[in-house]
Amino acid sequence: MKRIMVIGCPGSGKSTFSRELHSITGIPLFHLDMMNWNADRTTVDKAVKCL
Repeated sequence: MKRIMVIGCPGSGKSTFSRELHSITGIPLFHLDMMNWNADRTTVDKAVKCL
């Protein structure tokens, strides 16, 4: 298994579950919000996303 996508309602424990799954399996963990949004809630520049 190379990738797993965890989806669900806000506040349902997706991040908590994903961190635990990462620690058990060693599969890399990526939060899609962090790949799309800057800390000030502006979107990440498209050139940066492609790196």
